[in-house]
Amino acid sequence: MSIVASGLAAATAYLVARRFARSGAACAGALGLGLSPIAWTFGETAVPYELLALGSISIAGAFHASRGRPDRTIAASLLWGLAAGFRQDLLVILGPLWLWTIAPVAWRDRAIAAGSVAAGCLFWLVPSALGSGGLDGYVAALTAQAGRVETMSPIASGAPQLVSNLSLSAYGLFWGSLAVGLVMLVRGLARLAAVGRSPNATFFALWIVPALVFYTFVHTGDPAYVLSVLPAIFVAFAAWLDAIGAGRPWAIALGTVVAVAQGAFFIVTGPYGLSAEALAAHDRSVHELVAVTTATPARGSVVVAQSGYLTAIYYARDRPVRYSGATPEVLDRSVRAEPPPSVRTTVIVFGGGVKLDGVIPTSLSATGSIQLFVVDAGISYPIPLYDLEVEPASIP
Repeated sequence: MSIVASGLAAATAYLVARRFARSGAACAGALGLGLSPIAWTFGETAVPYELLALGSISIAGAFHASRGRPDRTIAASLLWGLAAGFRQDLLVILGPLWLWTIAPVAWRDRAIAAGSVAAGCLFWLVPSALGSGGLDGYVAALTAQAGRVETMSPIASGAPQLVSNLSLSAYGLFWGSLAVGLVMLVRGLARLAAVGRSPNATFFALWIVPALVFYTFVHTGDPAYVLSVLPAIFVAFAAWLDAIGAGRPWAIALGTVVAVAQGAFFIVTGPYGLSAEALAAHDRSVHELVAVTTATPARGSVVVAQSGYLTAIYYARDRPVRYSGATPEVLDRSVRAEPPPSVRTTVIVFGGGVKLDGVIPTSLSATGSIQLFVVDAGISYPIPLYDLEVEPASIP
């Protein structure tokens, strides 16, 4: 799904950019998004962030094409509600752009557009609730997630969390757009005075600014959140290339080289940041997990992970997988750390994030990304273990 979404996002970026630029500049913008290191990384990772890029560019493009046209506004509103089933944050970060879209139409058409958004949301809300054991189960899961978001908001956690949010967004924007992002930042600041007077300047401002404000002051959990604004950056880049390319034939060629250079940067960077080598290193760690669990009897063993928790669940299905981390990181705060094991247990630690320093006995052994230690029956684990599954499973 991530691979397909990344390709569709780049293709859609070309189609949207054609509303602002000729084909050459639009191609440069689409290549820039497709070869962006952060888009390439999460386009090859089983997480839903690339759907954020696809949803953002698709809905924003639909909004721009439908502004002032009641029939298209209603269709775009329905599409927005449907897209929120994949990324609910699209409802928040694209809300101001939707208000701009429906502003020119009559009140009756605005009401129908709002109803279309609600209908689109119900289309995914109903099966989601049914799949969660009913609306109560869905609301409980949503509330638990919202509680975690609250702890990661500067409103609740103060200045340190604000700095953390800014750092995550800056990191994502750096690996997302490199030199293109810097150029468009300068260009955007120079165009601030045109917001409200120029439809295009207003469109891009409402597409980018609300998301960045939300990620700064409310919540951002990963640098990949900036995939909601990267399509806007590269579409604006295409429009700028087209504007300067009219009198400078080399401009579009240079812009294309800059866009393609991002892909080269992704390939040759090495094991730092978001790169091909970082992806390969993760794949090697998964192979090591499979090899270690294959060589270790399932009875009397448990896999512990934090950042690699979901990966471990998929690749170590024959044994319990536990989450280890600070209590606020646990989605359901009612979860309590597991009691001492009833049998001698081999603990297989996978991935980053699990804090082992100073708490693991000297018998600890390591092979690549995997670390192992043994806990005797009746002795507490030296690190907290949480079972996040709905049905608790005991170690066999």
